[in-house]
Amino acid sequence: MVVIERDARWLKKEIHRIKQNIKVVGNSLYSAEEKATLLQIYVKQLRKNEQELASFSINQNQ
Repeated sequence: MVVIERDARWLKKEIHRIKQNIKVVGNSLYSAEEKATLLQIYVKQLRKNEQELASFSINQNQ
């Protein structure tokens, strides 16, 4: 089992990757239902990572 240590740099790269995935899905030929499902998943991941990055930044400043 590999443990990935999440730091601010990793989170920023992950957020960028998710935003790219959202753009790709938006421009894809998937059906509307498939697009909606994928976008829900990506938006959920994006929010989670953005919150984690924000809390990470707050903890660093304390």
